[in-house]
Amino acid sequence: MRLKFIKLFAIILTFSLFGISTAQQELAAVLEVTYSGVEVRRANTQSWIAIPDNAVMPIGSGDTVRTDRYGRVLITVDNRITALVLPFTEYTIESIDDTSSGLEYRVELLDGTTIHRVNNVPDFEIDTGEMIVLGAEGEFATWAAPPILDVVTVREGSVRIERLGGAFTVLANQGFRYHPTNPEIRTMDAPLNRARLDAQLDGCTGVVKPRVGASGLQVYTGAGTAFNLMGSLDGIETVEQFAQTRSEFWTRIQFGNQFGWVIADAISPPLNCFLRSLPDSTIERNILRIVAGDERELALLEPYFGIPDEQVFFYPSSRYEWE
Repeated sequence: MRLKFIKLFAIILTFSLFGISTAQQELAAVLEVTYSGVEVRRANTQSWIAIPDNAVMPIGSGDTVRTDRYGRVLITVDNRITALVLPFTEYTIESIDDTSSGLEYRVELLDGTTIHRVNNVPDFEIDTGEMIVLGAEGEFATWAAPPILDVVTVREGSVRIERLGGAFTVLANQGFRYHPTNPEIRTMDAPLNRARLDAQLDGCTGVVKPRVGASGLQVYTGAGTAFNLMGSLDGIETVEQFAQTRSEFWTRIQFGNQFGWVIADAISPPLNCFLRSLPDSTIERNILRIVAGDERELALLEPYFGIPDEQVFFYPSSRYEWE
């Protein structure tokens, strides 16, 4: 009896802290923590509140959710919106309401990565600070990462993107990258991730030199062996390069669905292709890894990031590999 009372008290306390009454607003989404490392800041408040793993709670207009290096949440509005919020993301629901013309759902995503599945939402909007994604119908991923250029890729349906001075429609199997003077759309093959789009737009193909008596070329999270090891280029003959350190000792490459660094001498320099110069000891920002994704998450993740058997770095067996 005492245990039942404690559980009931916990439920009442949760809704007193996090609940949203109909007097406060007309509609709330449902937030589910799928991996720990999630905080919520309620509308018109300043404090961040840690949300436990597997928690399910309402979230509404003015609320912000943020995730750490592993945290993930699913946000749903019945069968009309499913949003997977990935690690290193801050996601604010600016407004959510059922209006006479249909569902209104507006989000601010100034930093981070999300995947949205949208069905019959007349007033849908994501503001990244650089571009506005709206008129979405289908499924798409968004990367907002200042000061890097924002990206949208579409798996199904289409989205409309507006920015200062122009509007663009991005169709299924296309990617869009914002640029203040030269925004670009490209047709893509799956998986539809940012690294693949950047490789199409900026990549300089290099040939991996044979390594006699050595294992595969090791890839690090930054320009140096002191950084975390991501994996190796075993059996890979060519890579897409993007930059070199000023010392020309390290080269930034596409590695799976993200980016990494290898010793520059191990790759033949590209011909007639420009590589940016970056400071020595440059490190990749906010590298994504998905631990213990469930079936619902994998159904959303795999079209953009590949399958676990092929992307072992992205889908580690535990979070403690780097800790």
